[in-house]
Amino acid sequence: MTACGALLRASIDPVWGWLVVALGLRDDLSEHELYSFPLPDIEAGVKTGRFQSNEPAVAGDFIVGAAISGLRAVLTGKVVGPVTTYAETLATQILMSLGLDQSEASSIASHSRD
Repeated sequence: MTACGALLRASIDPVWGWLVVALGLRDDLSEHELYSFPLPDIEAGVKTGRFQSNEPAVAGDFIVGAAISGLRAVLTGKVVGPVTTYAETLATQILMSLGLDQSEASSIASHSRD
């Protein structure tokens, strides 16, 4: 599941969303599956030259942190406007942080909820 997909699911299943938030706030997060979930994609992107990251684990921390913050924003009603727009914007920013240009990141993000 993508960050965009997680935000959209949380908007229709808040219990699931709060469970993911709770898992993301655990002290032993680095031992949890949530933490390692983005690493294979980050490493593959770095290996092919699409992503830029000196330390994939740090990029993973950023992605998980951004996703948890996004989930909290959705679940607490702080998102102004459609959740789909917010989710796509968050996903675009995550991809841009990994080195993609805005056009490609936006294109990928808009398809990540399909």
